[in-house]
Amino acid sequence: MSIQKVIKDVKEKREEISLLETQIQSSGPSATVFNEILRLKKYLILLDFIIDSDRKILSFIKREQMENIKEIHRQNEVTLLEERMDTLDGSVAKFPQRGQKDFI
Repeated sequence: MSIQKVIKDVKEKREEISLLETQIQSSGPSATVFNEILRLKKYLILLDFIIDSDRKILSFIKREQMENIKEIHRQNEVTLLEERMDTLDGSVAKFPQRGQKDFI
């Protein structure tokens, strides 16, 4: 989720609220009832936006956690391979020394 997408979503919600306000203000004497409805509608729009954003953030966090777990697993495998290579290198380094002594 990019910040541009969040900004775009906020602008769309703001435009939706402005349209509702304009419609209610042009309705005349029954504006007080509509103002209360508008206030509730604003809360619902905002709540919907927050829930949607939270879902996107949660999805992002879960993906990152999975990538971190995979990276840790890969790092553990690399460390294990490095340790094995060190052991093999040590064994190989000792072998010619023994072999040279046997030939002398």
